[in-house]
Amino acid sequence: MFKLEKYRIPLERAVAYTAKWREIQSLNPKDPGTKVRAFNIDIAELQEIIHEIGVEKIRLYIGINDKNKETLVLVGVNKDNEDMISVPGEDENTEESGIFDFTHPCPDTCADGLSPLNAD
Repeated sequence: MFKLEKYRIPLERAVAYTAKWREIQSLNPKDPGTKVRAFNIDIAELQEIIHEIGVEKIRLYIGINDKNKETLVLVGVNKDNEDMISVPGEDENTEESGIFDFTHPCPDTCADGLSPLNAD
């Protein structure tokens, strides 16, 4: 059984982490209203990667998409710590990309209401 307690961090530390990100991003000359603060990921889409044969972990790469916006590129990782950039297709003679981008950046998908993780 996976032990979440091993990875939990207190709110104060999470606030410090996210505040530090915003502080570093403030040095970037980009318009502050467009700086990415977070990403939303749909659980069903994440579960599809998890359920691919051989996936032990998920790696997230930071990228810029064709609309010039920050994004996360997700790929399954096998037991040998290798990116699973291709996976078996629907029939045994084909392969499909094992690389995904279904993240939704904040701004545009920021938390509703006040969150101490996104407060200036």
